[in-house]
Amino acid sequence: MLKLIPILTAALAAFSATSYLQEPIKLFDAGQFGDAETKLETIVSQHPDDAAAHAWLAMARLSREKTGEAKPEVEKAVDLKADSVESQAARAWLAVQEKNFDAAGQALAKAAEMEEDSVLVPYVKGLMLVEKKDWSPAAEEFDRAIERNPHLAFAYYYSGIAYSRVNRQDKMVERFQTFMKLAPKTPEARKVQSLLRAVR
Repeated sequence: MLKLIPILTAALAAFSATSYLQEPIKLFDAGQFGDAETKLETIVSQHPDDAAAHAWLAMARLSREKTGEAKPEVEKAVDLKADSVESQAARAWLAVQEKNFDAAGQALAKAAEMEEDSVLVPYVKGLMLVEKKDWSPAAEEFDRAIERNPHLAFAYYYSGIAYSRVNRQDKMVERFQTFMKLAPKTPEARKVQSLLRAVR
C-alpha cells in the first residue's frame, strides 16, 4: 500500500494540473467557442507552459475561423509538447484551414499513433474531408467522432451536412436534430432549424 502512495499522489497532481481545462472543453463540445476561447485565454495566461491549454485555445479560435490568431498558439503547443494528441490535432486543423492537406494528414497520423481512440483525430479528419468535398468518408469520420464523444455538438452538424451531400436525408435529419438539442443557441442552429422545417 505504501508503494502506491507516491503513484497516487503523482496521479492526483496530474489531474489537478489539468482539471482547469474541463470547463472550457465542455464549452467547446457544446459549440460555445467564444466562451471557450475567453476562458482558455485566461488559463494560458496563468499556465503559459501548458501545451494542452495552448492547443485548445488554438482549436477554439480555429472553430471561429480565426486562423491568424490560432497559429501562434499551435506553434507554442507544438514547441512545448509536440508528442501530444492536442498539439498534433491543433497543428492538423491549422493545416486544414491553410489548405495544406499533406501536412494535416501527417499531423493526424502522429496524433492517431499517440491515442488511437482520440475524438480529435476523426473530427479534424472529417473537417479536412469536408474541405476536400469528400462527403461520404467525411460522414464516416464524424460518426466515429460521435461514437467517441456523443456530446460534441459540431460533429453532428458537419455529419448532417455530409449526409445531405450524399442524399441520406434520414441521417441528415437525425444528426441535425441532435445538433439542435446540444447547441440550440448557436448561429448554425437557426440555419439548421430552417432547413429541418423545409424537409418536413
